[in-house]
Amino acid sequence: MKASQQLGGPTARHLAEAFELVARSRFTNRHYDRARNVPSPVIRRILELGQLAPTSFNLQPFQYVLIRSPEAKDLLASSMIGNNARVVADTSFSIAFLAENDPARNARLLMDLERSAGTDSNYIASLPAKLNFLLGKGHVARGLKKIASHLLSPLRPMPVIDIDNRAWAAKNVGFVAQQVPLDQFSVPLVLSVGYPTGTTDDNVLLEPVELSLGDNFPKKARFPLDSRCFENKYGNKISF
Repeated sequence: MKASQQLGGPTARHLAEAFELVARSRFTNRHYDRARNVPSPVIRRILELGQLAPTSFNLQPFQYVLIRSPEAKDLLASSMIGNNARVVADTSFSIAFLAENDPARNARLLMDLERSAGTDSNYIASLPAKLNFLLGKGHVARGLKKIASHLLSPLRPMPVIDIDNRAWAAKNVGFVAQQVPLDQFSVPLVLSVGYPTGTTDDNVLLEPVELSLGDNFPKKARFPLDSRCFENKYGNKISF
């Protein structure tokens, strides 16, 4: 059975048109309308869709901090270099992606999640061993990691921008230390979202778009959004 028939909705043409529309419509924006905020229901849908991203063994080794209060935005902007500080200040909100330093600590939660989703019991029982191998734990995984490190050791990263890395690191750590528990997470990415200058009311969604093709999609086992996303500071319950 084809995927489109199984879903009972999108055909190859629907998917091709959607992709081409996104590809042809995208542009690089450098100026944002500070007076326009993205509505909370739309933010929630963005985060929910982000939760659908695949990860190895469905480990989902990340969490989010949604930054939208003036105080939190100012703190984040002070941690940025160059034009990025203005982008954080001018956009409606930013999302700090938190990467788990020890994803294995979620193994038991993941097994419970897969069990509640009806995943095969043999697969669930094999998860601890698979996760240990994936994360470089155990004799075999450590041996392969040592070999890979030896083979890659002659390689050196090429500098691509003229920025004092020490200064950037100090500013970044200053933000992280106040907002995120450093013993649990690193912050590999901050994404800022807002409306381009000149956006009209006709181009602003107040509610998420409901799919005309229905919602007959395969269910994906994911941790609840409210347990993975926080507002302005790690641990603060998010309000939508």
